Amino acid sequence: MWYERNKSLEAEGKVKTLGLIQEQHPDRCRLFMQWKQMDFPILVDSLNLLDVTVVPMMVLIDEAGVVQAIRPDEKGLAEFVAAPPAAVPLVPPPSGARNVFDMANRLILFGQPDGLDRAISMYEQQCTDVSEDSRAHFRLGVSYRRRFDNPETRRTGDFAKSIEHWERALALNPNQYIWRRRIQQYGPRLDKPYPFYDWVSEAQRDIKARGEEPVPLAVALSGSEVAMPERGGGDAGEASKEAPIEPDPAGRIDHDQDSLFSIESVVVHATAKGNRVARVHVLLTPSGEAGAKWNDEAGPSVVWIDPPQGWRVDQRLLALVPPAGGSFTEPRSVEFEVRPIAPSEESGKAESNDSPVIRGYALYHVCHGADGVCRYLRQDYQVRVQSAK
Repeated sequence: MWYERNKSLEAEGKVKTLGLIQEQHPDRCRLFMQWKQMDFPILVDSLNLLDVTVVPMMVLIDEAGVVQAIRPDEKGLAEFVAAPPAAVPLVPPPSGARNVFDMANRLILFGQPDGLDRAISMYEQQCTDVSEDSRAHFRLGVSYRRRFDNPETRRTGDFAKSIEHWERALALNPNQYIWRRRIQQYGPRLDKPYPFYDWVSEAQRDIKARGEEPVPLAVALSGSEVAMPERGGGDAGEASKEAPIEPDPAGRIDHDQDSLFSIESVVVHATAKGNRVARVHVLLTPSGEAGAKWNDEAGPSVVWIDPPQGWRVDQRLLALVPPAGGSFTEPRSVEFEVRPIAPSEESGKAESNDSPVIRGYALYHVCHGADGVCRYLRQDYQVRVQSAK
């Protein structure tokens, strides 16, 4: 809207539009800009250094770098454009980093790849100080997620730690819209204000139809990022559908004794207080040391979910779908949602504590070793859905 309205002012040289986003993955913004054919520059503030709490926000800055208005109305914008040019002062260059927090920010913004680990250590120091800083928790979450998104730097637990610190940041500052949205991006449908990236596939189709190549996305979209919101308290999940057949109820399939795959889980809670719905991400990663690879030709690999009494999941059997252009060694994941069953739905009581344990197993086709032995294996897992802090 602002772009269309201010085109004439841009053409006359009266204003210059500059965008600023708080996105974790800025290439998605590039794709949107390409789709809508908008050409003004966009800066990235993934760390939210401006401490923005609500968006959108328009800021009017004059030639001298002085902020003249924040969220102006039509009259304020007209007065800003009509004002005579401001004298531009001589601005000294910025000084060096002022403290550990500032140094961590600079390492994220301008550092080399190895600077990410140093920044994480510095943010962790700020999070354990007596004066626990909500901003440090948020930025630590950004850093862990950034390390997780890079296959060369990813460590087990990075995604889970990013969620943990984002949830802690929001608990310390529940008025922070940006932080709430970051959690909701990966969280349950009941907590979503809208589907975050459901426009991506349409954008890619439209751009290709124009004869252009869409901006590539470095990180594939997860199911939670395109999921539609859920309204009215939720559906009955599997209770309203034909029950799936458990693939290995007697446990006869050989277990993965050689740890050819690792399994980790990430629990993302709803951000609304009192809402006990959570979205669980289960990630499977082939062992590089063992030379393990997915064997998709042998059939689908699946994950079975077994919720405890008094709890339900929206899906109990999920396929580990290979990504487009996958290398057969990439991590794959499934997602499901868990919630307590209301007393009106079932006479049985839910677990008395707030931390139900979900059990299940993965069945996967894998090839490994120098001679490429291929097998069908099982690995059990369990997830404790602890209450958000």
